[in-house]
Amino acid sequence: MKETLMRLENEMKEMKEKLGSLIASKEESTDLGIFDPSELINRIRQLYKSREGRLSPFPWCEEFQFFLGNIFTRLKVVRRNKTGRKVKDMFVDMSSILDPYEGCSAPRTALIEGEPGMGKTTYCKKYVYDWATKEEEPQGCGATAFKAVLLLNCRDIHSKIWEAIEDQLLPRDIDEKVKQNFFQFIRENQSSILLILDGLDELPSSKLPTFSEWIEGRILPGCHIVATARHEAGKEVRKCCDALLEIVGFAAEDVDKYVIKYFKDSPNLATKLLERIRRDKNLKEMAVNPLNTTLLCLLCEEFDGTFPENRAQLYLDMVECVLRRYRKKKGQTTNVDLKKLYQPQLNHLGLVALNGLFNDKLDFDKRELGNLAKDLTEFGFLSGQPGGSRLRQNIHYAFLHKSFQEFFAAFFICSKIHGKEITAEELVSDERCFSELCPVLLFTCGILSTQCSEEVVPLINSLANQVSENEGIGTNVVLAAINECKGEQCFPLQLAKWFGSGLNLTELDLSRSLIGDTCATLIAEAIKGNKTLTNLNLSGNRITNADPTSIAEAIKVINTLTNLDLSDNLITDSGATSIAEAIKSLTYLNFSGCRITDAGAASLFEAVKVNKTMMELSLP
Repeated sequence: MKETLMRLENEMKEMKEKLGSLIASKEESTDLGIFDPSELINRIRQLYKSREGRLSPFPWCEEFQFFLGNIFTRLKVVRRNKTGRKVKDMFVDMSSILDPYEGCSAPRTALIEGEPGMGKTTYCKKYVYDWATKEEEPQGCGATAFKAVLLLNCRDIHSKIWEAIEDQLLPRDIDEKVKQNFFQFIRENQSSILLILDGLDELPSSKLPTFSEWIEGRILPGCHIVATARHEAGKEVRKCCDALLEIVGFAAEDVDKYVIKYFKDSPNLATKLLERIRRDKNLKEMAVNPLNTTLLCLLCEEFDGTFPENRAQLYLDMVECVLRRYRKKKGQTTNVDLKKLYQPQLNHLGLVALNGLFNDKLDFDKRELGNLAKDLTEFGFLSGQPGGSRLRQNIHYAFLHKSFQEFFAAFFICSKIHGKEITAEELVSDERCFSELCPVLLFTCGILSTQCSEEVVPLINSLANQVSENEGIGTNVVLAAINECKGEQCFPLQLAKWFGSGLNLTELDLSRSLIGDTCATLIAEAIKGNKTLTNLNLSGNRITNADPTSIAEAIKVINTLTNLDLSDNLITDSGATSIAEAIKSLTYLNFSGCRITDAGAASLFEAVKVNKTMMELSLP
């Protein structure tokens, strides 16, 4: 014990001597006019602690604040090559994205890509917060810790990089000489400086070449740079970057942990919500973002764990939940039709959302909200992004997730249809309905089916005409849209039959469309109402035994179908037997790549003996 005390005393003595030397060195540097950046760097650290440490995502629910240190600790980044393809099935911590890897021994620049709402900006905030608090001591270029980490929002950069650093990070009252000394410090210590450029996709295309020059090293060639962008903008600068990565968000187990923690006093609600997330692909994608997971928790709490099967109704319930809490916060009654009461605000928000999708823009200026800005910014559907700029004081807003933007765009379209301001023909004449605006079309059909099912029928008929003109292209989109109309139990099947009767096609290729069991049932119903189809290709769609039965029933009804391709599906003997009972008029049947054994093959051979027209039968 005595030896231990003596050792501790000696260590404390050494620490005091070192501290005294540091203080003397600092005073000597000041006397000699040598610039010490530590005070200014500490002020930047303090800025990160206060500005980036916590998030308050929902204005209507102030009790929910998120501490970045607890929430955004498990987001993952996966390394990719210059084409954007995944190099390895391994995840990379952000603190090591500039570490050497196979293909680059000393990366200086890295590009992090990700879909909207995946958490690119929040990941950057988490990184600078950790650097500011020194909780993880982020590393770069091997074991060298960065002396300064400078986070800049691209949309708030209007000219030179030095002006951007001053505008977004330096104190407002900074002395001009101190500022110039700090800039000189950056020039002289480039290998120890990390510059984070967040949001290249938010730049006008005319500015991308300038930022590409920064990344290439035309300015500050020794400085390390990490940039973030959506994939479209990322393509423009990939060639300049040493390392390419993609944020893939929360893992499923992280969502589970968060929901269970949220409902620690109501575990039954946690179970209900997690079961729904696992079952619903769209909710699963949303839950990758922790903020969206929280919104789902709030909705689950509001409706006591009851979720509608219709996805559009789920989002309508979210709107109802948000508006109800907004009214309660203002001390106003909620015993009114809230969506009707706030129809002007919701429609305007939908118009902004649709215009943004048309222009491939996720965020927008507060001025676009017009005289309805007060309500729209306080509802909670939008997240504000002040950016920290002194030159650009107006706040930018964005939807919490792109699916919210698509929903509100569809809400606006439905209002136009209700008001007879747009027809179904006009809506589907835009080819983007079958591509980038496909989610909007799905929401539109779902909303119409919950509000006025009669208005869905002319929309499906118009879609059938458009698909016929496009020689079958877009059929899988229409089937998915019909699947969203889960109001009355038989309504989707009726819509499928109407869709099929409107198709004027002899061939329909849905191979590898991943339509699955549900949509396969719908296509079977569509066949029953069709009188022209001869060739149907459903190969590679993960169809199981449930749907061959539906398809078999359809074959019995339709007399024109001669060629049927069901190869590379999950069909086994029972599914093959169902088809065998209905192949009277088929001339070509393909089951190759399915899971049919000798028993299933025997059923098919017996059917062929009766079938006088079969020319070719392919089996595994």
